Amino acid sequence: MATYRANPGFFEIPHAAVYALMTVTVLASGFCFVQAGGAAAPAELLFRYGGMYSTALARHDYWRLFAYGFLHVNFIHLATNMLCLVLWGGHLERRVGPAYFVIIYFCAMVFGAIVGNATHATPYLTVGASGATSGILGARCCACGSSASSMSASTSSPSISG
Repeated sequence: MATYRANPGFFEIPHAAVYALMTVTVLASGFCFVQAGGAAAPAELLFRYGGMYSTALARHDYWRLFAYGFLHVNFIHLATNMLCLVLWGGHLERRVGPAYFVIIYFCAMVFGAIVGNATHATPYLTVGASGATSGILGARCCACGSSASSMSASTSSPSISG
C-alpha cells in the first residue's frame, strides 16, 4: 500500500521519470565505458557519441543538445550526477508530475548546452547531466518558494466576506 507524507523531508523516493532518465543515462555512459575498456571514456569516444563541442550549433548538430547529457567522462562523474538527480528529482517529480518533470529536465539540458556554448571563448567538449540536474534544483527551489509564499500569503491575508 502506498503511503503519502505531507512533508517528505530531505529524501523523496524517486518516481518513474527519474528512474527512466537514470536508466538511459547509466546505459549510455556504460556503453561508452565498455567501448573504452575502462571506467573512463576518452574525448574521441565522447565526441563520436554526442559530446557537445564549440562549433556544434554552427554545424547544425542539434542532436548533440540532448545526447551530451547522457554521456559522462568517468564513473565518479556519472555517480555524482545521478545522486543529484535522485536527491532533487524525486521531490520535483512528485510536485509537478512525470511529464512536466521530463520537460523541465530536457529544457534545462538544452539551455545548459546553449549557455555553455555562448560562454566558452575557446574550443571545448562537454558531457554530463550537470546542466539538467542544475535545472531540476532550480525548479525545485522555485516550486518550494512558490508554495511557501502562497501559503504564507493565504494565511496572513484577512478574509473579507460580504
